[in-house]
Amino acid sequence: EFFFQRGQELQSRGDFDSAITHFIKAVELNGGNPSYFYHLAYCLQEVAPEAGADENVYQDRAMGNYRKVLDIDPRHHESWYNLGYIQEERGDLEDAVESFKKSLEIVPKDKDALVNLGNCYMALLEYDSSIATYVEAISLEPECVLAHYNLASAHHSASIAIAESPSKTRHVQ
Repeated sequence: EFFFQRGQELQSRGDFDSAITHFIKAVELNGGNPSYFYHLAYCLQEVAPEAGADENVYQDRAMGNYRKVLDIDPRHHESWYNLGYIQEERGDLEDAVESFKKSLEIVPKDKDALVNLGNCYMALLEYDSSIATYVEAISLEPECVLAHYNLASAHHSASIAIAESPSKTRHVQ
């Protein structure tokens, strides 16, 4: 418990590298606690962009720890969301869609998960799905500028796709 609490303290101060060391020790001492894996994964995810060439290594470790959380607690919303976020960043869009959907099964009104899910649909050229997802996000938080912007972008991209080659897009109304 000491290592976990110290890790949380370091994490709250933004000292993710030191927090990782403490969370690893907490996991070694009590590997059955999903909170320990979650906080370790979160810190690894935060450090990844600063890791340069090792970014994928940190993301892999973070995803592995999020999966450990989900093995213990399959309804851990934040782990599904963060797993989806990393998958989206890496271009693993189909996997990201599934992770965001799992997250939304647990917390259906998560505007951020909806926006990220919509982004994945956009990248997959699934304009109807992206538009519907952004509309849902806006219904939850009407002042969400990002959802409005992305919705406009989805409509624009869909209209261009239809004009250029209707056969290359997935059903757009």
